[in-house]
Parts: sequence; C-alpha cells; structure tokens
Amino acid sequence: MSSSTVQIQTLILSSASQPVDEVISNILDGHSDDQAFDILKTILTTGVEHDEQVCEIIRAAWAKLLETGCWHGVFPDEHTLRSTFQYSSAIKPAIDRLAKQDRQKMANIRTITTRWKTPLQDLFPLELRPRIWSRNITGALATLATQVPNRLAAVTLIGRANEERVMSVKPGSMQKTCITLPDIVAVSQQLAQATLDFSKSGDRSVTAGSANTQATGDDPHTSERLQEISSDDEPLASASGQQLMRSPPTVVITTRSRQWQTYAPAPATCLNCKPVCSVLVPQIPIKAVDDETAMRIMLQAVKIGIRNFCKPHLRRIAAYCSELYNNKDLHSGILAKRIKLLAQHKDNVLRVQEAHPNWFRRNTAVPVLQPNPLGPFRYAPKPTTLFRFDAQQVFNRFAGDMQA
Repeated sequence: MSSSTVQIQTLILSSASQPVDEVISNILDGHSDDQAFDILKTILTTGVEHDEQVCEIIRAAWAKLLETGCWHGVFPDEHTLRSTFQYSSAIKPAIDRLAKQDRQKMANIRTITTRWKTPLQDLFPLELRPRIWSRNITGALATLATQVPNRLAAVTLIGRANEERVMSVKPGSMQKTCITLPDIVAVSQQLAQATLDFSKSGDRSVTAGSANTQATGDDPHTSERLQEISSDDEPLASASGQQLMRSPPTVVITTRSRQWQTYAPAPATCLNCKPVCSVLVPQIPIKAVDDETAMRIMLQAVKIGIRNFCKPHLRRIAAYCSELYNNKDLHSGILAKRIKLLAQHKDNVLRVQEAHPNWFRRNTAVPVLQPNPLGPFRYAPKPTTLFRFDAQQVFNRFAGDMQA
C-alpha cells in the first residue's frame, strides 16, 4: 500500500474524532517546507481521485438499488426511500457532480487527441496505462498537452516521474506501475519551475542546477541524459557542459537521479486559458480580419465557453472579431456577456450596434471616394459633331423639291 493511500485513510479515520485541520497539522509537524509541500500535494492529488471514485460508487449503487427493487420490503414507497437516504441533499449532488465531471472528461479527451494526434488508449504502453481514465487524469494530461506539444516527449517525462515515485516508495525496485495523477502533476510542476527559471534567467538557456554539479561517478544514473524528441521527430543536439543552448529555448528537468531536457511551452499556447481553448488560441487574430473569419472565430469561442479564455485573448476576440471596445480596465465578465450577445444576434449584428453604440469602436478609417454608382460605360462614347442648321436641306426633306 502506497504512502499516499495511508495518508488519505489516516485523514478519513482521524477526522471522525478531531478536526481535520489538527490532523493535517500533526502530519506536517517536523517536516521541512519541501517535505510539507510533497505531503500536501499528495493529499490533494489522491483526494480528488478518491472523490471521483466515491461519486462513481454512489451513482452505481443508487442505480442498482432502483434496478433490483430490493428496498420494497423495507420502505412503502420511493418517496420514503429518498427521504431516508437524503437523496436531494446527499446523493443527487454527487450524481450531478459526476455527470459534470463526465462532460469535462470528454472535453479533456478531445484536447489530448487533438494536440497529440493519438487515441487515448494508445498514449502509454499497456503496463503503464492508467487503470481508470478519470476526469482528473485526463485534465492533467490535457494541461500537459498544451505545455509539451510532442507526445513522445510528454510520455517519456511521465514515465520518468513514475519511475521516481516507485523508487521513492520502494528503493531499488524497478517494478513498473500504472501511471497515476501524481506522476502527471509532478511533470507539470517540474515544467512550471523550469519555465519560471528560464523566464528569470533572461537567456535562451537554463542551467542544469546544483544537482548536476554535486553528482559523482558512483551513481550510474547521474551521468545519464535523456534527449527528448522535437516536434519534427529529430533528436536534439547533445548538450555540452552545464549550459544547454537551443532556439527555440529548451528547459532542463532535474530530479533526484536523472536529468533531461524538453521544450518550453510553445508561444502559440496560452497557459492561462483552459485546456479546452488550446485548439482555438492559435487562430485568434492579432489584427483585423475579414468578417467571415471574425464571425467564425467568435462563434467557436462562444461554443467552447467564452469565460474559459484568459483576459488578453478575450480582449483580442472582442477587438478583432467583434469590433468591441476592449479597454484593460473593462471587466472580463462584461466583455464575455457582450460577445455572447453578439453571437446570439449573429444574423442581425447591426441591430445590436444601433442599440448599444457605445460598446463598439468608432470607424477611424479615412473614407474612400467611390466612383459613379452607375459604373463606367461599357463602351467608350463616340465624339459628337457640332450641329449646323441648313434651311435648304430641311425644306427639301420635309416640304419636297420646289421644282417638283
């Protein structure tokens, strides 16, 4: 039994006799900040997994109870059954929460398969494949898919984190276990820390850190480097010394015994937007586009969920796809409501513009002089000759010849 499971069980059993805050304080007592962070991270990641499993058990048990009808000998009717088990306040919220989690899980799976171009069941080898594709695992994978565009690099990083976790529980054990949520969270945490170090350095390289300088030849794992595969499936150039140079920049992930490098988050990917937005984020324009493209992007953003976008991308959608004012001091919720209103009246946007003229940008373009609306002549006109009045010719034509 893993230490994470023991901690969750300890919390559940101990919370029956004393407050949970005291139980957690007792668990953290005597540990350093890094150790306390690891313990709390484990409690959080395993706790949400247990919550989803409990909701699944509740839904299945309630469905089986109604299916078998075994309650008829105990309760006179279903209303009494629901009242006794507090269905409205206890069971139904868990079932509704699970249904919402199912929808989120499907959105996460779409993000994963779109970013990595691989079916979910083919992401990991059979021996490492998660036992349950829960919402939390798929959500963590969707977030990682936006950070690491290359699937092979991400899978290798997760495999290394899994190996580190197994070795920390059973030192010297090389037994492979299924991928868990803490493995994926550990990779995202390392990437976030490496990206932070990279942004602080102001250079296109990140040093390997003190773990490499303190390494000795006694540990066979210390000198081993894993060169990740780039987006075009070409191996990275081998690093020399402590400093790794690459354009676009790479980051170095360091654990207790291993060290490898991978890409920093792609510039087209926004880590502040929800993972479900990753498909549309690269398409959001940075300048004015044609009306058809603008309408398509706006409608797709509303369909995904306009509040899932970060404020910078929301302002770009408002400005270049909706022609709305997008001042920085304008609240994101107001922008989102205005964009949704435009999407609802997509067939008559002019009506919204006339009703709320202060929402929209004024047209500052210089008007272009239009030609004659009738258009040019199809053929060039022939020059007209000057008119001369000839009395004799007119008389001869209409009165006849005087000598006739």
